[in-house]
Amino acid sequence: LDEISVCAPTRVSELRDGMVRTYDLHPEHFFGEPAALEEILGGDPEQNAAITRKILKGEPGPCRNVVTINAAAALMAAGRAETLNDGIAMAEAAIDNGEAMNKLEALVAFTQENA
Repeated sequence: LDEISVCAPTRVSELRDGMVRTYDLHPEHFFGEPAALEEILGGDPEQNAAITRKILKGEPGPCRNVVTINAAAALMAAGRAETLNDGIAMAEAAIDNGEAMNKLEALVAFTQENA
């Protein structure tokens, strides 16, 4: 996978305060247990869009977990979250309060208006 996995440990090298630290992230530390790869597989564009909408409507599970942990890493890289747990909480809040779905709908409208 080209992202943080919820199926197996992910090796990370983090640059912070001028020092590089390498460590493994274990999905069970964040979500209780690792997911099976089959649980997060996508499909054709229609299937992937349906999965995305389910996640952004708040459906719990491994697909949401992969989104929230990777959003958390992006939030850390941007300096918006101090830890992955903080970033996961921020990503979950954006999903649960509808903010993430609103951004998707705005993007869809923009691309349709400017196609």
